[in-house]
Amino acid sequence: MNEQQPRDWPQELVSELTRLGIECAELEAAAKLLEDAKHSVLCKIKLTFVSSEKSDAGRETLARATDQFNDYLVEMASAREKAAIARVRYDAQDMLCRLRQTQVSMRKARINAEMAHT
Repeated sequence: MNEQQPRDWPQELVSELTRLGIECAELEAAAKLLEDAKHSVLCKIKLTFVSSEKSDAGRETLARATDQFNDYLVEMASAREKAAIARVRYDAQDMLCRLRQTQVSMRKARINAEMAHT
């Protein structure tokens, strides 16, 4: 680490951590919304098969086989992937913040130790 860090580097790290945290929360909420709506989407598709299929299990099988439902599952998986990637970015930034905090603490301890010996 460069011994001459800019004075505002802690604020920059925290600002970036905050931005990434908000992005992560928004993407996780979007993914959860899609996951929570999965059953409703399936039920709506099942309704299109009421006239052609008598059993609920049969309608569900037909609904699950539709392009519409499969597209929804792909969208849901994509949202979950984006949320997971955002979480990795957030965790990496958090780790960087902790590393810098540790480096500063160690530098202060070294300076204090040197001052105690002089």
